[in-house]
Amino acid sequence: MNDLQMITQEELTKLIHCSEAHVTFLRELGIIPAIKTGRNYMFSPVSIHNFFDDYAGLDVSNRIKAMRSKEIVESRKKSC
Repeated sequence: MNDLQMITQEELTKLIHCSEAHVTFLRELGIIPAIKTGRNYMFSPVSIHNFFDDYAGLDVSNRIKAMRSKEIVESRKKSC
């Protein structure tokens, strides 16, 4: 637990090169889970790594494509 460092939404936008609104909708869809701390959301390194692993090669560029990609990821997890 000593090496656990949460990442803010603003830091995540820089990490994945997208807007804060885009991170917000990914969070709201449950694609990148977050923890709410007061008025802010924090993202664990594990949830970010899982996002990169689970969604590699999938399109999450808009809400419709992100929802389809989430369905694909969920079906992959169910089949394992």
